[in-house]
Amino acid sequence: AMALTPELVAFMHTSEGHIVDSVPLEDIVKIAPHWRPRSKDLVRKKIKKATNLLEVDTAHTGYNAGRTYVVKFDTARRCNEWMSKLRYYSRKRISRVQNKSGTEKRQEWARLFQKTPLYRQSIVCIIIANFLVNIIQAQISPGG
Repeated sequence: AMALTPELVAFMHTSEGHIVDSVPLEDIVKIAPHWRPRSKDLVRKKIKKATNLLEVDTAHTGYNAGRTYVVKFDTARRCNEWMSKLRYYSRKRISRVQNKSGTEKRQEWARLFQKTPLYRQSIVCIIIANFLVNIIQAQISPGG
């Protein structure tokens, strides 16, 4: 499943129910139906099962470093609707980003970075380290 905001598209596993990854809309370089048969002797039946797939490729220099995402939809119509939406909003976002100043671009990157699990885990580690240092300092100080 996917969720679309004005700044990014988020991907999630429907079985897990949480966001797995997100892509800034300005980093999307290709939005197309996904159709790559694995071998020449693939039977027609299996190819039919691989329909309603949407492929989203990201920029190699972007936030997601050139990853490719493939999303399966229940119908071809829904797949085409999402493809149209993604194309429209990614173009809109690219034009908005290109008109931003350098400071605004860095602020945008910082906002996106703050939403990552790595950032949150780093902040938790810093808070725990600060707590431990305060405990050690209280034990060492003569008045403590």
